Formats: sequence, C-alpha cells, structure tokens
Amino acid sequence: MKNLLPWHWGARRVPVTHESDYPGIYGLQREMNRLLEEFSRGMERSGFPIFEDEQLSQFNPKLDLKETKNELIVSVEVPGMNEKDLEVSVCEGLLMIRGEKKEEKVEDLKGYYRMERRYGEFNRTLPLPYDIDSEKVEALFKNGVLNITLPKLKQAKAEAKSVPVKGS
Repeated sequence: MKNLLPWHWGARRVPVTHESDYPGIYGLQREMNRLLEEFSRGMERSGFPIFEDEQLSQFNPKLDLKETKNELIVSVEVPGMNEKDLEVSVCEGLLMIRGEKKEEKVEDLKGYYRMERRYGEFNRTLPLPYDIDSEKVEALFKNGVLNITLPKLKQAKAEAKSVPVKGS
C-alpha cells in the first residue's frame, strides 16, 4: 500500500502523511477498507468463515438468558458433551460455566475434506443482574443443552413501583 501513497519532491523524498493534501487517495483507501469490512461481515453472517483457522480453533458455546418473576434461566448449547464434562458455580454475583469438549481421536484421516467441529475447553462468566439464592441453584443437562435455574432472592423479586413525574 505504501507504493500508492503520493510523495513530495523536494530536497528529500518524504511520504505525504496528511490526508488533506491528497483527499482522493485517502478517500479511495477509506472506501476500500469499508467495502472489505462489509464483505467480510456478510460472509460471516452467511456461515462461511473468512478466517477459518481463527474461528475453528475456539469452542465457545452459545447461551440464552431468560428472566421470569422468580428466577433467571440460562440455557447453554453444549452438543457432544455430557454432564461429567461440565462445571457450574455461582460466586459473588457471577455465574461461571466451565467445560471441555474432548476431541474424538481419528487415526486415519482418509476421506476427510474438512473438519469444522470444535473441541477444547471453554469458560463462560456471566454477571448476574440480581442477587441469587445460591443454595437453590439447579443445573440440568439433557440432549446437549445445559439448563441452569437461578432463583432470585426475595428482595430481587420486588415489583417495580411506578413513580409519577410532576411538572414544575
């Protein structure tokens, strides 16, 4: 890219560093950067990984957080794992979920064109918006989904009180 930058011709050859001197070149560079970023975002949304090595090297399970009147419910997708591979803890307003998806050892890689399944350790930590009754937290694993039920303490369950707004 350096070769595209204009140079001042004087006693010394010095590259132009001010965008205002040559707005056309810098405008073109900004537009190209924008187009490349937009293109790569579109490809990621389509499910086609742009930076394959980076995306496939991490195992980071997706989760949903749902709130009801009395509890928070966290659902974590962990396909290919079992309950022995998972650890759940609640401490100082944080929910910590750890686990390891172990790779199945394949001695003969013949016939494989592409391997996209992810393996490895993961650690998810969520700040909890309410005080939780940590003695009553439950974790249930079924069909590749970990459901964690976090009961709210009584003071966290208090109904929101409407406050009237007065004019001056």
